[in-house]
Amino acid sequence: MGVNPIHDEESRRLIAQAFNAPFLKKGEDRKLGRLMQAGGVEGERARVRLIASHERLVVSIAKRYLKSGKSFAALISEGKIGLVQAANRYEPERGNNFSTLAVWWIRAAVQDFAYGAEDPVDLKAGARKKLAKIRKVEKSLIESGEDASEEAIAAKAKLSVVTVRRLLERSANPIPPTVSLDDVIGDDGTTRGELLVVEDEPGPDHSLHSEDIKIVLDQALANLTERERIIVSMRFGLGDDENVTLEVLATRFSITKERVRQIEVRALEKLASGPYGKKLRSLL
Repeated sequence: MGVNPIHDEESRRLIAQAFNAPFLKKGEDRKLGRLMQAGGVEGERARVRLIASHERLVVSIAKRYLKSGKSFAALISEGKIGLVQAANRYEPERGNNFSTLAVWWIRAAVQDFAYGAEDPVDLKAGARKKLAKIRKVEKSLIESGEDASEEAIAAKAKLSVVTVRRLLERSANPIPPTVSLDDVIGDDGTTRGELLVVEDEPGPDHSLHSEDIKIVLDQALANLTERERIIVSMRFGLGDDENVTLEVLATRFSITKERVRQIEVRALEKLASGPYGKKLRSLL
């Protein structure tokens, strides 16, 4: 039996490194960004900390491209290059969270490495041209701190929202449609992007097996409906469940992948704003 691509020695090392990095407090990414702009030793320290604290996003996004045939460790390494590029381009005065910019650059780096210059799906020339335009507009909106929802992209690209959604989904876009990473979804001001950094990819070396975390996690999940609980557990490999794709869950519940994604987002919002959300984040 072959080695699980996520559990080889190098991948485990990179995952452990990502999840051992300390989390940032609310708004701390912008403070670090300003220190980076000031330069000097403090600026370099801020840059290192900003990058390290977002390596969880790299692991999360890289995992979505395992079907490309590239090793998980290589995908993570390429994603880190994208993360560094995001840090170099971060302008905190624009008002957007660093995670929003980081997701775009990480995804671009991983996807380019995974599939090369060609798109990962068999798109006709016209569709490929539209996808390139969509990505360009999305990048422009994110870097300028503007709303980068599907509606905003569609308006600027002069395409229908349906076309934007379909092409982004086919290109392995990791961001749920019409969802902004800057949306505040927790009672303590937590944004969706910050929640993804904490919960989206627990990883095999993360301490989900500790008794304290298990107790709080079980209590938090108890606030979800049965279907929400199953989807979250199976999507993120909680407890004894293994990570599964949207397609697997769609088949299980006889619903569309888009509907599974919507349920997943709603469940994460419940976990973030529920009575155990803050406690769970502190343990993780």
